[in-house]
Amino acid sequence: MKPFFLLVSTLAMVWASCAWGAPVRVSFLDTDPAREDTLRAFAEAGCDSANLDALRDAIVHYYREPPACDTSLFPPADNGFYEFASIGDFLSALGTNQLSYLDHPFELNCFDTALLLAAQGMSLSADLNAPNGPYLAVQVTTNFSEWLMPVASLADVYATAHPAWYGQFMENRFGLSFTEKHRSLVAALYQYQALPLDTSPNTVAAETQAALRRHWKRCGIRFPTHVSLVMLHRASPRYHLVVTDHMGVLLKRETGGLYLEQTGGRGPFLRIDVKNPADIAAYLSTVTWPDYPFNYMSANDDLILDVPLRPAGTPAACSTSIPAASSR
Repeated sequence: MKPFFLLVSTLAMVWASCAWGAPVRVSFLDTDPAREDTLRAFAEAGCDSANLDALRDAIVHYYREPPACDTSLFPPADNGFYEFASIGDFLSALGTNQLSYLDHPFELNCFDTALLLAAQGMSLSADLNAPNGPYLAVQVTTNFSEWLMPVASLADVYATAHPAWYGQFMENRFGLSFTEKHRSLVAALYQYQALPLDTSPNTVAAETQAALRRHWKRCGIRFPTHVSLVMLHRASPRYHLVVTDHMGVLLKRETGGLYLEQTGGRGPFLRIDVKNPADIAAYLSTVTWPDYPFNYMSANDDLILDVPLRPAGTPAACSTSIPAASSR
């Protein structure tokens, strides 16, 4: 077993002095230069060309109806890129914007966006249709809040989380008929995991690690090497649960890392160029909720960082759902 939770405190201390001081570059990929520069970087990393074409179509289609995102506190853009002195400056400029809840039709979600880039380098041994559960599926309600439902198979997990119209829209609009492997990976990663009843604030990090590793081993998941799959895990000792419900990808480059996500089915695409992964963890604080007070970011299966909880006084820092509010 890789002791990746042992890295939490060590890496946090190493990066603490620079996480809020290193410059970051941000783009919503709403211009041709920013979009094509990003897709070119992933093409050079070996990502599937057909998936990149589908992702291009999804990005272009999304911005046909621009979201109401307030960038009045942002610096002037240069070809669709904003330069910030630190991740803290970006978060301050983001202000009250909660990107995953902008007023926009629901389109390509964060899991499918990330796996279009990462899945080719991944595998799993779990069978999509085999009734080898139980699994704790994420049930998404009509207001995009989440609940859990025990189900028998990964196919049931996928069907519980994805309404029929979503698959039809993906295929009709973008030509995306997701493969069995893709659907299996989505289902295996987008789930709740149970934590022991005696989980406490002092043990929740270790119990979260153990629960995730048990599940990944159970499903036989192999993570990619050409990119890192970044996931947000939100844990609650009160509910004895951890849910993985947000995903992006990190591409390592000579100058640092290129992080890309779809901020949620209604939110914009987001690229953040960082010097270290702690800046991504700081950004992910914008999608945390107080009812799940312990949050962690993983990159593949060998690194995890604490994600700060959104301050209680911050607008939208409350959840109307139990167990969780969806950020996908």
